[in-house]
Amino acid sequence: MSGYTADILDPHGVLEEGVHFLQKPASLLEMARGVEGALGRRPRV
Repeated sequence: MSGYTADILDPHGVLEEGVHFLQKPASLLEMARGVEGALGRRPRV
């Protein structure tokens, strides 16, 4: 999770494989989906 945009963190537009990026501010729904995705689960919400 970062307050920076993805293009600032990786100017080439490609984050490392396996990196799950969530930009702040994130809603509760976005956070839940991000956590489930990082855990390898299919999002329920």
